[in-house]
Amino acid sequence: MEESGSTFLVPVTKVINIRPHPNPKVERLEIAKILGFESIVPKGTYQIGELVVYIPVDGILPASIEEKLFANSKIKLFNSRIRACKIQGFVSEGLVAKPESLGILKPIEGKDYKVFLQIIKHQPPEKNIQGMKSKVNKVKLKDHPLFHSYNGLSRIQWQEDLFQEGELISAQEKLHGTNARYSILPYTVDTLWRKLLKLLKLTPEFEKNYGSNNVQISRKFGYKGFYGSDVYGDTGKQEQIFDKLKPNEIIYGEIIGPGIQKGYSYGLTKHTFVLFDVKVYCPIKKEMKWMNPEEVSKFCIERSFLMVPTIFEGPFNRDLVGTLAEGFSIFNPNEKVREGVVIKSMNDYNSPLAKSDRKALKVMNPAYLLDTSNSDEH
Repeated sequence: MEESGSTFLVPVTKVINIRPHPNPKVERLEIAKILGFESIVPKGTYQIGELVVYIPVDGILPASIEEKLFANSKIKLFNSRIRACKIQGFVSEGLVAKPESLGILKPIEGKDYKVFLQIIKHQPPEKNIQGMKSKVNKVKLKDHPLFHSYNGLSRIQWQEDLFQEGELISAQEKLHGTNARYSILPYTVDTLWRKLLKLLKLTPEFEKNYGSNNVQISRKFGYKGFYGSDVYGDTGKQEQIFDKLKPNEIIYGEIIGPGIQKGYSYGLTKHTFVLFDVKVYCPIKKEMKWMNPEEVSKFCIERSFLMVPTIFEGPFNRDLVGTLAEGFSIFNPNEKVREGVVIKSMNDYNSPLAKSDRKALKVMNPAYLLDTSNSDEH
């Protein structure tokens, strides 16, 4: 299932710029800027201002389109997936194509053609619910309506104008683990059994919830999941997370450590929860609000939570944030490479301008994108 907070489009859009390949010996290729992305294209094929179809990284092509675009190409896709690649020393992201080559005879600028072209986004393997007895499978609990998924973040190339030069930001390391969430929220009466308990006045005021990004595991009986055990529940108990939370709080973070992501143990010998965001529910206004980065930092200190490393706090600069994404992990410098950084507004985190419900974007490390040995189970 596509994360609603992250952007995946296959738009018709204009070529913003064309520039030579940085390697002067490369004469047959040039660099086209599409939205905020740069992609290598054959020299002389496209013009500035021309309408093109842009297929981003992680697009899965149907066989018919893959055959059209790669029939005579030296580059071959693995499992029909578009990935970042380095060509003559330059990292190229995504694929640029003429609309008519894909059967789009009357292209409309800004329109998303992923459904028309049957291009889907690559999704990491789902956490399967295993080890359940058949009788237990028949018991279905609805997810808590206030226990929201984190829903991911868009890459900065999709929203280059979200942050203004000089705006105060916090840049935090993006860790490569599995997304986890925990909360204490008002008790919901959404089953016959719970209605009976309420009638008998045996219901608590609040209930504890935990899960991965997509699965509310606290309502799944006998959960074993993708990792063969309930990593989320076990980590919560180990770190006494619910003892640290107050009612109406939801915390989000990454569980990292051995066996979570291939090659990314971060030097840990046990699974560890690292917090990166906090959302608070106001029952009077019946609305949610995110804590800003400074508030989250204070929250982690007061409640004894480990927080993702802050790499930079200060005025936003587009060139600077690109360099912040590169290099080794701050959490553990001995790790392979830094996955990237997350840029957050210091003063306007709950901004209505953001496509998600918070003013934050991610910047990926090119070295991480190029490493095909990375696992991406989230």
